[in-house]
Amino acid sequence: MEIKLTDKQFEQLQTELIKDVIKRAEASKTSKKKFVDVTIIDYRREKLVMQRQVSICIDCIVSLISADDATDFKTEIITSSNNEINGFRYLCTSSIEEIKQMIKEAENND
Repeated sequence: MEIKLTDKQFEQLQTELIKDVIKRAEASKTSKKKFVDVTIIDYRREKLVMQRQVSICIDCIVSLISADDATDFKTEIITSSNNEINGFRYLCTSSIEEIKQMIKEAENND
């Protein structure tokens, strides 16, 4: 089926599509990002330096890796960075199940 539009109708359709794209882009900028707060371990030259609390954006979490053989941490959290070339690695004291629960709770809080 072919639909024929006049130049005026085509221009109006184009304008509406552009407005819709702009509206979606603005909505994604203002949407609230959701975070989980976890305790991580900082190592320097394979020596425990300190534990600290960080907030990690849920949208940036790429994977959760269990660290069953580690003594100081339970999970490795891999995140993507803004440029999506280099990610970050966090050694976390929470288990994968605890992190999944935190993510679920954060997603349900609007």
